Amino acid sequence: MEILNIKKINKDLVVLVIGKVLQVIISLLAIRLLTTYLMPEELGNYYLLLTLLTFLNFTLLSPVSQYYGRHVILWKSSGNLSSATAVLFCCIVFGGVLTMLISNVLYHLFDYSTYYSVSTFSLFVFISFLAGSVKVLLDSNNILGYRIYFVKYTLYILILGLLSSVFFIKLFSATGIAWLYGVAFSQILFFLPVCKKNFAEDKVNYYKLKEKINYTELRKVIVYIFPLTIALLLQWGQNSSYRIIVETKYTVDALAYIAVGLAIASSIFYAIEGIITPYFMPDYLKRIITVSKLERAEEWNRLANSVLPIYLFLVFYVVFSSPFLLKILVSDKYSDVYIYVAIGALIEFFRVTSNVINLVSLSELKTKSTILPYFIGVFSLVVALYFSDVGDSLWIIPLYLAFSYLLITITLFINMKKLLAIKLPIIGWVKASFLSLPFICFLAFDSEKNIILSCLLVFLFGLYFIFISYLVFFKNKVLKV
Repeated sequence: MEILNIKKINKDLVVLVIGKVLQVIISLLAIRLLTTYLMPEELGNYYLLLTLLTFLNFTLLSPVSQYYGRHVILWKSSGNLSSATAVLFCCIVFGGVLTMLISNVLYHLFDYSTYYSVSTFSLFVFISFLAGSVKVLLDSNNILGYRIYFVKYTLYILILGLLSSVFFIKLFSATGIAWLYGVAFSQILFFLPVCKKNFAEDKVNYYKLKEKINYTELRKVIVYIFPLTIALLLQWGQNSSYRIIVETKYTVDALAYIAVGLAIASSIFYAIEGIITPYFMPDYLKRIITVSKLERAEEWNRLANSVLPIYLFLVFYVVFSSPFLLKILVSDKYSDVYIYVAIGALIEFFRVTSNVINLVSLSELKTKSTILPYFIGVFSLVVALYFSDVGDSLWIIPLYLAFSYLLITITLFINMKKLLAIKLPIIGWVKASFLSLPFICFLAFDSEKNIILSCLLVFLFGLYFIFISYLVFFKNKVLKV
């Protein structure tokens, strides 16, 4: 029986790793194409549009989708998954209508008349919001255990999205909005095939559905999602609001250079997080459903001991390889933004660590505990950006971001420790730092020489990162805590 389980784990792992490697290639290729086709001003507009779309998703979609994801296993076992998915669709459509109203306010608030007409902007926001809901269904497919299905359709959407974006830019104009329309087109095209999986489990029971939609049930949902919505809005402020401030105080070109550097770091971290989260999350959610508080704490500590040291490995790898990564990944006009990539690695480390810590609030269904930490982070960031003028030293802006994320990580851990007896893997981090020393060898080479040398170094040290991560994550031989 144990051999069969190991085979299943290895199969799932291989599927996720291959899928994620291909996703990384696609996402990094997208950065290369974006920096090639879009001028700095349009690239800045692209990141501004992403900021607004993220705001609407965090406000109207993510809270409901997180509630859906938290209960999807329970609904499947009770035969209510199709009914719950039908309710989710109603929420998505209602949210789409609201985006039309909100987008009009945002359009006038930020004075986007220079770039778009109000009808063009509102239609784009509406389509992108509805298209983005496909990710909710894909994530639920993975939680339900359909990992091959999850990886397959994720790749389909990414590949077609990249091709569509390039086609739209060639057909219409080299703008950020044209690129994002290509992404939305791909998501909409695969919406029905993806959602079929959630309706294949059972049938919609309309009578039972009508019984469930009552004040008591709605109150439970609202109690869960209201503080979560506030926390997500604060997370949006932490992740994205700097773009609006930078564009307002400095220039849209300055925003483009900062955002490109941070995007490279985030792409790499999202790649590793995208292997770890789909692999661990379903099992973690299953294990915490019916166990005691002490056992939930043990499950979290086991998870943290396995994954958090790997994120520290990744910081060292990205920091020291940043000049070589830029040689490969971006157009020459953005080749000097390696300082943003390096600082971006610190930002991402605190972000992913906070995400792992935040799992405690989801397991304990006490999302209010996350509000204060993110408020402290956003407040410190906005104050620093508004009341200081960095002049030409734009690298100070991502430093503000890194410091505010550090505040979030510390305060979030303090709050979550009140809910569960969790511990950070300090010893694991110390050992991870020691094992990361070989990455210093990057300093012995010149990143300006040629792209072949850059590819070779990034590949070889990438293999070292994978090898050590494998020992830690799967074999637990190196950093056993």
